[in-house]
Amino acid sequence: MKKKVLLALIITVMVAGGVFAQLPPIEFSAGLGGTFGAFFSSATLTSDGKTANKDAGWAKDTGNMRSIGGGFFAYFDATYAMASVGMNFYGTKSQNSSYNSSDDPKVTLTTLDIELFGKYPFEIGAFTVFPLLGVDFKIALSQTSKPKEGDKTKWGDGDGEGSAAGDLTTIWFKLGAGADIPLPIMDGKLYLRPMITYGIGTSAKTQKDLVKAEDNFKGFFNHGFDIKIAAGYKF
Repeated sequence: MKKKVLLALIITVMVAGGVFAQLPPIEFSAGLGGTFGAFFSSATLTSDGKTANKDAGWAKDTGNMRSIGGGFFAYFDATYAMASVGMNFYGTKSQNSSYNSSDDPKVTLTTLDIELFGKYPFEIGAFTVFPLLGVDFKIALSQTSKPKEGDKTKWGDGDGEGSAAGDLTTIWFKLGAGADIPLPIMDGKLYLRPMITYGIGTSAKTQKDLVKAEDNFKGFFNHGFDIKIAAGYKF
């Protein structure tokens, strides 16, 4: 029995060694880039909510929101993993088709995004491509609202409201892909990195509180995508 266990361990080590020998070596790089992003919040209504909407003549997408914007980020890469930190600035609008968009207040949201991704690179010609899987901690820094008539207000100012970070922060689970495109300068150490990811986010505290307080809302589905382009340098 002991000989069989020992033989199994030897075979396992040999196989693992063969697999890891075929993996690309660990390379380190870092870079800076820009982001375009859009995320959407879709409300799921209860039967009471659907009835209330129908009675009021409101559309089925009442409670839905969209946020579109962009920002910048910096990243550090170690072949099979990537960590990034950046800031994004969004404009938020209601998607309610029965609502007069001209009356929609101008809402802006600023977030600090901390992302951690696992990745597996492989070469296609001169390019390196890789799938991405990871998490984005989208920490709300501030949200302001400016109605068509009236003063601008900031989330958390007065009315017993809490903080933007505590009330509007979400966690996103993302899947995507990217590529490294070498540039014919600096001995090939400089490259371009386009990436695209799609994610599903947790509910913010404001959304959870709304579900608890209102009979009309059952829950919210947050989802969206990011398109990024960066310039990186291999150490």
